[in-house]
Amino acid sequence: MHETTLTYEEALVRRAVRCFWRRSLGVGYWIALLMVVVSLGVLLGQGTQAWILVTLTATTVLAVGFAALFFIVHYRSSLGRFRRMVPPEAKFAVDDETFAFTSSMGEAKLKWSVIRELWKFDDLWLILYAQGGFNVLPVAGVPQPMREFIEDRVVAAGGRVR
Repeated sequence: MHETTLTYEEALVRRAVRCFWRRSLGVGYWIALLMVVVSLGVLLGQGTQAWILVTLTATTVLAVGFAALFFIVHYRSSLGRFRRMVPPEAKFAVDDETFAFTSSMGEAKLKWSVIRELWKFDDLWLILYAQGGFNVLPVAGVPQPMREFIEDRVVAAGGRVR
């Protein structure tokens, strides 16, 4: 069993949401959106029929709106949870079968199999769940042997490490 205390800062939570947003949408999303915008520009220059222009404009607005809404929802939710944590700390414990977070907001003990992916960044890790949520692990608060243990358990339970 490994246990540590994680300390959260607002800047780290903001960065976690940005990392989650960028990787969730992926480069392909932005390339597809750019292709739609370029197509719209070309068709505008050619004097194409109005219904095609309206369709491409609506697609562009919806795609940008979706990306913005996706970011805003996760940003507000994550910062809201962070601001309710007094103090902004959580005990994090892991063993062969489960991992647990305990903070002023409550306690959650879960089996490793609920983790879909573990996304590793320089200063934070994101634990992604099948339901679409995620937890932030500030890497500075997790000793190296515990990090290796976490990666091993995620993979052993069928999750991916990226």
